[in-house]
Amino acid sequence: MKTERTPTVTDLPVTLADAKAAARIDHTDDDALLTRYVRAAAADIEAQAGLALLTTTVNVTLDAGEVCSPIFLGIGPVAEDATATVYTVGEDGSTAELDAGAWWFEAGRWPRLHVVDSLSDGLIINYSAGMGEDADEIPDDLVTAICDQTRWLYDGMPDRGPALAPSAARVVARHRGARL
Repeated sequence: MKTERTPTVTDLPVTLADAKAAARIDHTDDDALLTRYVRAAAADIEAQAGLALLTTTVNVTLDAGEVCSPIFLGIGPVAEDATATVYTVGEDGSTAELDAGAWWFEAGRWPRLHVVDSLSDGLIINYSAGMGEDADEIPDDLVTAICDQTRWLYDGMPDRGPALAPSAARVVARHRGARL
């Protein structure tokens, strides 16, 4: 399974002012660096938790041998009224949109695609995920985790040790949840 994200919203998931306040930075000398760190921190948290913070288009590609039902899509949350587009991929690489009666989409925190009939072809699944269009729609604990991770990066995270700041790792664990 190959998953690609294409952000449809390019704003920061946390305001620069919030990130600076959390790191107790009151100068503007490092604003460009901090902006990159906020993006990197958000990407770390999204990847670890299987989340899309801001609205993102997700493209999941499965080879023929990987298609089973249900297919756990890996990145949520997905709004209840969201739709997906599903294509079959032939051995020659040709694609054709799969009839909507051949599958159904389960939205929510852990989106899944259910395939009605067995398929011998690969699939491409496109859908939209995310908590919202701007930083105001992201839960406070995730905002705090992004700020903590940004500070962790800015302060020069240890050469050895966890990739996430310990406080951010706790928040990620809560949002990751158990998957069966």
